[in-house]
Amino acid sequence: MQISARTPTCAAMTALTMDHLSNGRFQLGIGVSGPQVVEGWYGQGFKKPLERTKEWMNIFHKRLRNSRCNFKAININCHFKVRTRSVWANH
Repeated sequence: MQISARTPTCAAMTALTMDHLSNGRFQLGIGVSGPQVVEGWYGQGFKKPLERTKEWMNIFHKRLRNSRCNFKAININCHFKVRTRSVWANH
């Protein structure tokens, strides 16, 4: 999954759904794509892709565990709580 194509919250919700549908066999791969796609298709900057990936993963992991997300970073902000039943709470 391209991290620029989905917000971390959307990706976490998708991963939880796919994991549930596959009886726990789902594996998610992520990547940053390239500047042509990220800037051209999604209209986002491609500066510091490693920093953006770390921020994205931080929020993604919080969402998988249904944690409060009060995160303000350089690339991504997250300031709300989604009420879900996390199936990955112990992972």
